[in-house]
Amino acid sequence: MNLKSLTSIFAFFACLLGHAQENRIIYVDFEPDSCMYVPSSTCDFWIDLNNDGDADIHMNRYWTSTAMFFDIHSLKDNLSLCSAEENDTLMQIQNWRDKLSFADRHECWGYRFEKEGNYYYGWFRTYTVKQGDDKRWCFDKYAYCTVANYPLRWGQTELNTSVDENSEGVFAVYPNPAKQSVTLIGQQIAEARLYSVTGQLVATKPGNGTESLTMDVSGLPSGLYFVTAIGEDGSRSVLKVVKE
Repeated sequence: MNLKSLTSIFAFFACLLGHAQENRIIYVDFEPDSCMYVPSSTCDFWIDLNNDGDADIHMNRYWTSTAMFFDIHSLKDNLSLCSAEENDTLMQIQNWRDKLSFADRHECWGYRFEKEGNYYYGWFRTYTVKQGDDKRWCFDKYAYCTVANYPLRWGQTELNTSVDENSEGVFAVYPNPAKQSVTLIGQQIAEARLYSVTGQLVATKPGNGTESLTMDVSGLPSGLYFVTAIGEDGSRSVLKVVKE
């Protein structure tokens, strides 16, 4: 593949992500699916997953007489990858690593960026097509959540509007909706962080192992927020709070 083709692919993904940075979950459904020809020799792609102007993963694919093989390498120390199943909650997946290969499931993929002690999750889907000598690698769908530590499910395209956003079930928050303050309860709370729906950190408060922690929200605009509860053991839960 020539340099012009690689540059076009990189710019294509940057453009898709750049148009929706204000969204809570950036989602792209390729119509038609974006397919690229894969020759019999090695074919390389470099992709920017979070629209920061730098390539985040290197995908290497090649065909044999019977199948396509591939490796996906993380190019960033703060980025990790996983194979997934549809509807998996990415926060709960354990097999995060910096390289994936043909031995992994090869359609559903998850990734997470680590930044300032928080995780930002995303997912994408690829598939391959072979019709005679026509061999193509296709991108189907793509999403990236801008809310820190949000328990994103594979295939999810909008923030969940249900009551329970707590992925681990060990913390709770009340009152909800709230006007003046919210109280987080749970065992051995290390810290609470409050985020807007756009992922902006608006408040933090240390817990120092307490079982009850109150945060003042009286000065915040009305709307939807997310509380990230961090336990002394490193466990994390995300709870939705409505500020009246």
